[in-house]
Amino acid sequence: MATVIRFPAAGPRSKLFEPPVVTARSPDGEREQVRLEISAATIQKIVQAGLKVPLFQAWAHLVGEMPPVNNVFKLRAEHPEARIRTIAQASTIFRGVRRPCGLNGTGDDVYIYVVETPETVCWRSDMACVVGISPCPPSTVLTVYVRRSGTLQPQDPSVWGIISKWEFVGASPEQPHLPIDFDNRYDEQLWPR
Repeated sequence: MATVIRFPAAGPRSKLFEPPVVTARSPDGEREQVRLEISAATIQKIVQAGLKVPLFQAWAHLVGEMPPVNNVFKLRAEHPEARIRTIAQASTIFRGVRRPCGLNGTGDDVYIYVVETPETVCWRSDMACVVGISPCPPSTVLTVYVRRSGTLQPQDPSVWGIISKWEFVGASPEQPHLPIDFDNRYDEQLWPR
């Protein structure tokens, strides 16, 4: 019986499915840093669904590296000036989502990092390298949802929080560096104030 590999460019034991702990600004202050772990459960759901782009985005926008796939060095050579921003370059952090979120049904313990990025990674059907770089959809920002590690169990005790979700959302027409309707979506803007 043959083994089926969902991501042929990654191989069966690729580190693609195990992104490292990342560093980002602390919600407590722009100059402080925290360590964040990308949720293994979220990665597992992405892989089980057969999705590629969210996994590539985790590496590019959260880890700050190109996804570890075959021939990714070619992508770096083709796009040496790629303008992909990461969670470490977040422009804003909010605390609290005004809707049910997570297992406890409230979103008051969720931190939302907002990243303005002109470019992102995408899937490309290419035998040399399956990762491409493309402009972000117009008028969007990347939001990254983080919960304190007391809420979810990290693998590493030095981890401050767990990244449970990341997605592009529409940007506010009045303040294009913030999500649309941010004043009704989130409880409190922590920084910048």
